[in-house]
Amino acid sequence: MENKELLVRYKNLIYEGKDYAYLKRELAKESLPREEFLSLLVSLDEHLAHYQKAQQERQKSVQQMMLGMGLLVLGLLLYSFSLTILRTKYLFAFGILFSGAWIFREGYRAYQVPLEEIAQRLHANARRIKRKL
Repeated sequence: MENKELLVRYKNLIYEGKDYAYLKRELAKESLPREEFLSLLVSLDEHLAHYQKAQQERQKSVQQMMLGMGLLVLGLLLYSFSLTILRTKYLFAFGILFSGAWIFREGYRAYQVPLEEIAQRLHANARRIKRKL
């Protein structure tokens, strides 16, 4: 099997959630020459690091959605409190409400990006930086 085919196959294993030790064990079963084995292992390690970074980006978007939802609920509570108890309308509640909705929407948009796409973008950026150095 060609190196590119192996790389694609093992990248798919990374996206299935396999760890570095598993990938190394499976790659050792391929009985490749040492140079190719190490080259593929380094490449897979880079892809695994970018996949983990993509997972962190996904987690950030979940946290952003939670923050937005919290602000949205806070804005609704302040607005309902001002209407019922104080019998007035405070405009700052609308600011909190709309800010929360916007933050939630942006977090949701970031969450919908597939992990593979984020990881590929990170990998391309890392290669571009390496070329500049």
